[in-house]
Amino acid sequence: MATRKLTERQVRLLSDIVEASRRSPERFMMLRTVDAVWLQHPGFPDGPREIDFEDASALKDGGFLNVDEPGNYGGFHFVVAPAGVKAIDDLRRETGDPTGS
Repeated sequence: MATRKLTERQVRLLSDIVEASRRSPERFMMLRTVDAVWLQHPGFPDGPREIDFEDASALKDGGFLNVDEPGNYGGFHFVVAPAGVKAIDDLRRETGDPTGS
């Protein structure tokens, strides 16, 4: 399974990103400030969410996200890579857990 090297928190983040991308195909915008890192996307029902930059970087480095533009202060904007969707779908099939967590 492609998610074996990810932490549980990273798998949850990937699952949330995949679900948001299914609600809206627009790209994700990462906003990095001195105090926090925020991920903005129309598919998040509760608005922007605070994330851990290292978790997002691990997903990018693992090939689960396709970066299409650098963001502010080392952040990045992205769409979900096909590998990200496949990893979550495979995990859900293997575990029988529709949330992927």
